[in-house]
Amino acid sequence: MKSIRILLVIVLSLFNPLISCINQGDPWGECPDTHPYFAIQGIKSYNYQSTTIGPRAVDQATETPWDSFFIRYEMEVDYIAQRIDRNGSLMALSCVEGGYKGDKIGIDTLYVKTVNDYSDNYSAGAVVNDIVVMNIITNSTNDFDSFFSLEDYISNNEEGVLYYFFEIKLTEGPSQSGAQIFELEYVLNDGQTFTDISTSVILSN
Repeated sequence: MKSIRILLVIVLSLFNPLISCINQGDPWGECPDTHPYFAIQGIKSYNYQSTTIGPRAVDQATETPWDSFFIRYEMEVDYIAQRIDRNGSLMALSCVEGGYKGDKIGIDTLYVKTVNDYSDNYSAGAVVNDIVVMNIITNSTNDFDSFFSLEDYISNNEEGVLYYFFEIKLTEGPSQSGAQIFELEYVLNDGQTFTDISTSVILSN
């Protein structure tokens, strides 16, 4: 259900979506004030596995192949108001969705760290950015092949974070099967830093 909700937000954001004012109890087509930007207040992670029928949430007791594992992050946001000008001579047929312009600050960088020993190259506390790739949202098995570089994510969001969600996966597996925990530091251009520590997941190699 969460994936469906996020997919709808992407569609609305990409195509400057419009939501019927009639659904908002306004039969005359008059739009209410909109909140086009969001302000990040926090970040929360969720462990997922890509399967043949799409992504599924992973609990702490389920062993998951490392190469099908990914973490989805969702930002806790507040919406920032900005009045939308209207042409009084025309009836507004629809209204814009809140938060559709994204965040106004932008990302400076992010760090992904492994809490436990991960491999011979990455001991406990090491930054694993070199083996991190990013995605906006994984809704199907095909999406799992659409991850892109961390550098591209930062470049695309440095003038303003476009979406309040994103995902990471690793391109290198652990040396041994076992429990892994990952820590995220998400740093904005104004110095604000948001952190998250994922729940434990058993990764098999």
